[in-house]
Amino acid sequence: MVKAKLIVSIVIRLMLSAVFLMAGTVKLTDKLDENTHEMMLKGFDTYAEMFKIDTLGLNPDQFRVFVGTLEVISVVLLWFVPLAGSFLQVVVMIGAAFIHIMASEFNELALVSVLLILASVVFILHIPVEEAPAEPAEKKTQ
Repeated sequence: MVKAKLIVSIVIRLMLSAVFLMAGTVKLTDKLDENTHEMMLKGFDTYAEMFKIDTLGLNPDQFRVFVGTLEVISVVLLWFVPLAGSFLQVVVMIGAAFIHIMASEFNELALVSVLLILASVVFILHIPVEEAPAEPAEKKTQ
């Protein structure tokens, strides 16, 4: 059973890594895909205005870079500290779901939901479980 959990975890972490690394990188630079980066710039302008991010002392670009950095860091953590990496991805996806719902971008919710579920599965798989104490051997009757 332990081997199966490890294989499932590795496969899911590979998928999450690809998506989060791509999404984070596109938020941070236009070198990967200029059109998608431009779309992110416009989207974060909208989100920052909608949620009054400036009250936190952030401008839209800082907010975008913050989210992108969290996504890239989560990928690194996912491989070295899976519990922390998957937790960070769950938090980012809950935030993404909230933002997309508030912005009425319901078409984005399918991917966000799948990523949230996958990150949650990895989180659950890596929660340390205490083994039940072994049953004491029956005492021999004398």
